[in-house]
Amino acid sequence: MTDTDSIVTTVEVDLFDEDDELVETNTITDLSSLTVSYEDLTPENEYSITINITYTINDILDTSEITDSFTFTTQRTLLIPSAEISNVVSNNITLDFTLLIDDEDATSVTYIIELRDLSDVLLSSIPYTTSDISIDITSITSDYYISIKTSYLFNEIQYSDIEIATYMIYNNEYSNFFIIPSLSKVDTSAPLTSYNDYDDYIYTYFDNGIEEFTITCEAPVDCAELVTNELYSRMPFGIIDLVHSFYDISDISYSYTSTSLSISFTHDYSASDITQVNQEVNTILNTIINETMTDYEKILAVHDYIINTTVYDVDCLENELTCDNDHDAIGVLFDHNAVCEGYAHAMDIMLRALRIPTFKVSSQVHQWNAVYYDGTWYHLDATWDDPVTHNGTNLLEHDYFLITTTELEILDDTDIHDFNTKFAYFID
Repeated sequence: MTDTDSIVTTVEVDLFDEDDELVETNTITDLSSLTVSYEDLTPENEYSITINITYTINDILDTSEITDSFTFTTQRTLLIPSAEISNVVSNNITLDFTLLIDDEDATSVTYIIELRDLSDVLLSSIPYTTSDISIDITSITSDYYISIKTSYLFNEIQYSDIEIATYMIYNNEYSNFFIIPSLSKVDTSAPLTSYNDYDDYIYTYFDNGIEEFTITCEAPVDCAELVTNELYSRMPFGIIDLVHSFYDISDISYSYTSTSLSISFTHDYSASDITQVNQEVNTILNTIINETMTDYEKILAVHDYIINTTVYDVDCLENELTCDNDHDAIGVLFDHNAVCEGYAHAMDIMLRALRIPTFKVSSQVHQWNAVYYDGTWYHLDATWDDPVTHNGTNLLEHDYFLITTTELEILDDTDIHDFNTKFAYFID
């Protein structure tokens, strides 16, 4: 458009659909930019455009218009093959999932299902034959991911081994990827000959998820002393916070003589609970986490997800009879209400799945998490970052996100966050 003797004041562009219904109007007054673009038009539909140009001639105030119009038909964008992975269940023996594929506009399409570790080493490969996939994973001990690759002909060009979908599997190596700095893994087959080593024995057994074990004592250690002396009898309940939440215990039993101590207990989470939680955690992490994130960003994503999807259960706090799953991760992940233990368990399980070292920290009345980030251990209290409000408003705060012990003491000068430093003295 050229404006010579006249002065164009406005250009109005109207878009109509095939039923002559007005879809959008653009009024242009800046004539240096006369580009109009449209998004989200329906493919393979007819549209029309009417252009109205308003102008004045020789500075006369009366205006005139020029109207023009044309029609066009939108084209459909050709699509390459796609795949969707869902219903993923892994029990460390078999990986089962649903794979929905669509050839779209490609031809001669084939699909390959691969399992690869985080170094991109191929662990397993099978061709696609059915939407219900089952793969033996008994030989896989590391984190790995599902990769769906396809080869196809598209616009007369052959494409090969194109990755079109991925899904990360966070393997159930629950605790052994790091060691608590104040404890050591020891040879539990050797007799216990020093009271100072008892905590390492308990930690080694607990961290391996063993439900019953026997410790042999040799002088000067008397196995009976480990049960009757409160200095030692309370130790397992402190150490259990340091291992994976799946290994938390609901009760503990002792059988002992002076030379032998047998301990058995029941884990809070059943095998079916663990399968259910792991499936949900994998689904969540594949939604909120990507491998380009830093550890800080991953910790923040988990923290915010837990708070944004969970409401603190005041009723459970005030009346234990109203509690159901509030004290474990099931309350957070499925019921979306919990008390502090539930928040801490969910945080512990999800961060360990991401291979970020963490453990639970307890006072007499509260529980939160310690998290290892950038070479330092910090406190993280998701419960207190999800405060209960009088008007029911949902809040997301970060006051208790990766803070030092000094900062924790400044924020809370009560005894609610007073924790035993015997095994957690290293938190900054």
